[in-house]
Amino acid sequence: MTIAVKSLRTPHRILLSGSPIQNRLVELWSLFDFVFPGRLGTLPVFEAEFSTPISIGGYANASNIQVQTAYKCAMVLRDLIDPYLLRRVKADVDINLPDKTEQVLFCRLTKQQRQLYERTLASKEVKLAMEGRSKIFAAITLLRKICSHPDLLHHSLVEKPDDYGNAERSTKMQVLATLLPAWRDGGHRVLLFSQTVQMLDILETFLIKKRLTYRRMDGSSNIRTRMALIDEFNDDSDIFCFLLTTKVGGLGVNLTGADRVVLFDPDWNPSTDLQARERAWRVGQKREVIVYRLLVSGTIEEKIYHRQIFKTFMTNKILKDPKQRRFFKVRDMQDLFSLGADDEMSTETGDLVSITPLHDFAFTRMPFSSHRCTAVYCISYVFQLLSHTTEVVLPADCSLQMSPMKLWRTRGV
Repeated sequence: MTIAVKSLRTPHRILLSGSPIQNRLVELWSLFDFVFPGRLGTLPVFEAEFSTPISIGGYANASNIQVQTAYKCAMVLRDLIDPYLLRRVKADVDINLPDKTEQVLFCRLTKQQRQLYERTLASKEVKLAMEGRSKIFAAITLLRKICSHPDLLHHSLVEKPDDYGNAERSTKMQVLATLLPAWRDGGHRVLLFSQTVQMLDILETFLIKKRLTYRRMDGSSNIRTRMALIDEFNDDSDIFCFLLTTKVGGLGVNLTGADRVVLFDPDWNPSTDLQARERAWRVGQKREVIVYRLLVSGTIEEKIYHRQIFKTFMTNKILKDPKQRRFFKVRDMQDLFSLGADDEMSTETGDLVSITPLHDFAFTRMPFSSHRCTAVYCISYVFQLLSHTTEVVLPADCSLQMSPMKLWRTRGV
């Protein structure tokens, strides 16, 4: 299809894209090779002169020469594309939207989840993947399922056990079990996103048991009924939650009836999560929007989150500021198939922040605890990769009762 499109003879070419760079700089080359063939050279030349040096210079362990080379290459690349790129974001338009903040909630694996995770890391499937003798994404998918809910490993069973999807077996669902009723009582409404239909099924059963009103939309939803579902949710304040798969929707999915957004599991592509969390922060929104990312600390989910940040860093380095700071070291496959220590005093992301120069961050340390819940620290990241973000660490046996919930409300939960 790409070859066919590029062969069309037209006096002008216009390309519309919400995310010109999603995973790699090569994607930017592909777009410009259609709009202005030859502007960025051939693909091998682009990779050698731009993509590779910019990527290498973006790692924390890059040498000073590599950093300077990456900066110069990014400056040249930006100058090449600027005359032909018209970029508009919400900040460029005076639409008086309310504030939007993002909070990252790191949860600890439950005992059962940790046992399954360790067993999977030692399994034949993972060993073969690390040796390159089987597909790596199959092994990664197993780990991601355990992080979301261990029962997803058995979702293909025709006859499922009566307690299939029990929230007690998922650390993130334990958090939801406390947050959702509190939000309902506080008059908030929620968009709850998940990557898979199977996890959405579990969450739907969970909402039914909690007697929380909801609507649902995923890839199997009839296209003709989608706008009716969206309008019904926005207009009817009695509907508390909207369940959606992260990639569902497109143009017209504006869910301004909600002011709380939960991303239950992360996507490798930061643009996918970005589009999902923006659904509520649109024209027509009257209330402050808070986005919550649920991540299991020390697992494949935290490593996916790191890669999201790095990809966003690469995009911003070209489209915004070539002086973007470096944060990550080169990670290999071994890093993906590892499990952090069961330490309630830190996360890999928190450790990453602690070794970064202080002038890149605004720190707000807020230790607090109760008899069953301890949020070790909150860090407001104020740097060019992310918007206002708060990190909260939750142990596996977290049960936010009245006293901690009072503190959470002061944080805007």
